[in-house]
Amino acid sequence: MGEQVEAVVKTSISLPVKERIAQGLSRAGTSNTLKVVSYNAVLGVIAVFSSGAIRQFCAFSIVVLVAHWFLVHTFFVTVVSIDIQRLEASI
Repeated sequence: MGEQVEAVVKTSISLPVKERIAQGLSRAGTSNTLKVVSYNAVLGVIAVFSSGAIRQFCAFSIVVLVAHWFLVHTFFVTVVSIDIQRLEASI
């Protein structure tokens, strides 16, 4: 989540909020998506070759990672854009 904020903050202040969010996500979103895919692939392989509590843990971890990715790319982006608009309004 910190990567997205850092990427958005590094964009030009002269751009509109939508453009800043779009540029920030284009920089950080791809790497985060690839990380989630690779983590889920590793956890999936472990889950296939294990049993019991380890399989359940891997399945739960996959669900959590997907939910986290989804929330970061929907809810969190909305909150960051509202915060940027609030900061710009106060200047």
